Parts: sequence; structure tokens; C-alpha cells
Amino acid sequence: MNTLFFRLTIVLVLFVHVTISANSILESKLCQYLKKIDCATKDDNPVCGSDGKLYSNSCFFGQAVCSGLDPELRPVGKENCMSPVNVP
Repeated sequence: MNTLFFRLTIVLVLFVHVTISANSILESKLCQYLKKIDCATKDDNPVCGSDGKLYSNSCFFGQAVCSGLDPELRPVGKENCMSPVNVP
């Protein structure tokens, strides 16, 4: 699938995450889908998270959001990131 699809998917995950409870997003079909795919094969721009991690692409970032470990996780400017990560 193309990069635009993944970017739109991540925007949708974040929108749903903000507008409904954290438990609902973690149980959504969108998160179930993101948890199953291999993000290492996806080409995309890195995404800096509010947790200070630079995710290799929006797919990895989406998986981190869907993990529920940080309910406040949001994308932020790259100058706020410390080191790259590949998995949530």
C-alpha cells in the first residue's frame, strides 16, 4: 500500500484517539490492522513522538499509539527527538 494511505491511517488513529476513550481506540479494527502489519517494509518519513522517540515511519508511530503504553502520545517537531526507534 502507498505512503499516503499510511499517513491518512495515522491521522485517523490520532483523531479517534483524541475524540474517544483510549480503550476504544486500542480495540478498534484500525489498531488491530496496524498491529498485524510489518512496518519495516513501509517507506515513509520519520515521525517524532511526544515521548522523545523518532519513529522510522508513520506505521511504527501508529503501532506505538495503538499499543496504549503512552495515552498522551502525539507527533511533535523532529527537534524534540532523541534517537530513532523501529518498534513501539
